[in-house]
Amino acid sequence: MFHAFFSGSLCLLLPLLKQTFKYTIALLLCAVVLYMPSSFAFEPRAQPLVRTVLVEPQAWGQPLESLGTVYANEQVMLANRVNGFIEQVHVEPGQKVVPEQLLFSLERAQEQARLVEAQVQLDDAQRQLAELSRLAKRQAVSASALQAQQALVEQSKAQLDAAQATLNNFRVHAPFGGVIGLESISPGQYFRRGFDVLSLTNLDSLYVDFTLPSKYLGQIQFGQSLALSFDAYPEQVVTTEIALIDPVVDAHSRNVRIRTHLANPDHRLRPGMLARVKLLADEREAITVPTSSLFYRGAQAFVFVVEREQTARQVAVETGQVIGTTTAIVSGLDPTQWVVSEGINKVRDGGKVRVQEQGL
Repeated sequence: MFHAFFSGSLCLLLPLLKQTFKYTIALLLCAVVLYMPSSFAFEPRAQPLVRTVLVEPQAWGQPLESLGTVYANEQVMLANRVNGFIEQVHVEPGQKVVPEQLLFSLERAQEQARLVEAQVQLDDAQRQLAELSRLAKRQAVSASALQAQQALVEQSKAQLDAAQATLNNFRVHAPFGGVIGLESISPGQYFRRGFDVLSLTNLDSLYVDFTLPSKYLGQIQFGQSLALSFDAYPEQVVTTEIALIDPVVDAHSRNVRIRTHLANPDHRLRPGMLARVKLLADEREAITVPTSSLFYRGAQAFVFVVEREQTARQVAVETGQVIGTTTAIVSGLDPTQWVVSEGINKVRDGGKVRVQEQGL
């Protein structure tokens, strides 16, 4: 009987206890809010900090790389044209020379004597021709004798010219301006005809030859821009263009040789250096963005465009080729727009942002 009475009383009190519990919880929450320290007070959501990039057309294409070699447009190994001993060296290794400057001379006493002999023979032949001409006016000599002497004079002139040309070969001049190589020659040294004596290099104008697989022939053309870098000067990048394409493809490697010209006024580059070549095959203009700017909902790609008053707007785009960390945009963006490149996970469509840095 007592058990029944207790059960009935509990059933009557249970709704009242539940209501009292809810009231107690509400009071506790109010107390927490009222007495919460100021550091825990609710604040407006902070504007996310982002970085942006400017949308603008740029050169786009398949990047190709190759290794090339630097050559001088004017470089020659000077050789003597006659046998002989070095008489005098007029330059030093590494010296800069100008066109027609005397470089070295061979002993030429014998050739000078031959030149004098040829001159004497010519003078004598001309004297005899003058005498015969005076006699011919009085018909004291036959016409054939006069003609024979005229031929002898012409022959003597030719012999003099030949002697002078041979003598000139004993003095070697610079065919163009440049820098003498490090070859060492000394007076008294004997050189046979055709032996290499001194090198001369013009460092003002260079060219680079490199090769590419022939399968890219349809994607490269004259005047196409390329970039050159050199291990000796890693901070220097030279922009130039394709000047020549070999009309013949190498039958063994199936590569085609390509040439570009270089101005080298400061003489920093030298023939024989290794050149690293970069160019774009099938080059064209395209709008690109960093791949980090893109986010997807299903198959659709989006970017955030920062508009006036630092408001971010979500824009759907169509993407194209991806090269490295850059993606081409086929449609959806216009030049001069600014796109969020970093911090997109903090940005909401229509929300305000703070731009940390404009540009890359």
